[in-house]
Amino acid sequence: MSVDLILDTDALLWMSRDSPSLGPRARTAIDDAASGGSLRFSSVSMLEIARLHWDGRIDLRKDPGLWLRSLLDQGLHEIPVTSEMSVLAGSLERRDGFHADPANQLITAAAILTGRRLVTSDRKILRWAEVAERQGEAGHQEVGSRQPGLARHAEQGTAALYPER
Repeated sequence: MSVDLILDTDALLWMSRDSPSLGPRARTAIDDAASGGSLRFSSVSMLEIARLHWDGRIDLRKDPGLWLRSLLDQGLHEIPVTSEMSVLAGSLERRDGFHADPANQLITAAAILTGRRLVTSDRKILRWAEVAERQGEAGHQEVGSRQPGLARHAEQGTAALYPER
């Protein structure tokens, strides 16, 4: 049975390049989610990837728009940024030293609001999740009446941060 996943920008790049940075369990989970139609990425990742490409910091070997099209053709689904995600993302930095990077805030907010596991190796996000768990935080009061807890599973530098159900 596949799990609903959202990939952060690094995990999306690693998946597309079949990088060993994804451990075998992470790769299996990603492959299962993709085959089940439940693999997602935030549209903000495309902004980050396009900037990295055009700045010469990564080489997609094709135009970012064509690269995106190939991901979508492979069955990945894009999660557009919503105003609700933006509001939640804006509140995260004030919570126990969360990431100051707006892209990481938006990607994490997308995972929280859509109830998907976030595949990430970002240490700031993972530390924040650990603090939230220790403090017994159950999500974010402004999100709604059902606040999920946060859990984390690490594997060879890649982890999944996700709302518990």
